[in-house]
Amino acid sequence: MWLLFWPKFVIGFSLAIVMFLVQKLVGHYTGLTFERDDYAKGWSFVLAVVVVAPLVEEGLFRGVLKPRAGQLAVVTFLLTACVVGHNYGEWPVRKLIQLPVAVGLLAGLPLLVYRWLRIPQRMAGLQRVWQAHFRLIFYVVAIGFGLVHLSNYQELTGWHYLMAPLLTLPQLFAGFYLGYVRMTYGMWYGIALHAIWNVLPASLTIAHLLTH
Repeated sequence: MWLLFWPKFVIGFSLAIVMFLVQKLVGHYTGLTFERDDYAKGWSFVLAVVVVAPLVEEGLFRGVLKPRAGQLAVVTFLLTACVVGHNYGEWPVRKLIQLPVAVGLLAGLPLLVYRWLRIPQRMAGLQRVWQAHFRLIFYVVAIGFGLVHLSNYQELTGWHYLMAPLLTLPQLFAGFYLGYVRMTYGMWYGIALHAIWNVLPASLTIAHLLTH
């Protein structure tokens, strides 16, 4: 399988480099600051970008492309973790019960999804809907993956949002290409490719850490 995948990986990675350079040029001429441009960050940043991000993002975005009870439970867990982590500490409840509520949501919601979809008739019905609308789902997931990376930029204005396709060009390409890889070769190929791609924006940080 890897021998069949290798040429497509080389082509995809080469295109990703070109699009990464285009993204940098657009960011430079629009005066935007890319959060990852602080090259003095530590190894924890490299670990997050090269290991954690591919696992989380592939599980969240590509996990929905082939709906199964276990995979959708994982998607539910990751989505809940993102929402809980982003808003933790700001909930309108006492701090004493925030942790139990967070744990309950992280454990309970995925379990509910898993148990609900374990009923064969429900899973079969969901898969029929997926098959009927797969092209739309694929496009929405790929574009959503790209646009969510606007959060990498600071101080966005309305004009910048109009330029979103250029500012997120590598991620938009990755959304479509990684979706294709996931459907053709499997989830772990997509995760591995995503991790290798993420070495590119992390390379300057790695170089800084190795030389200082």
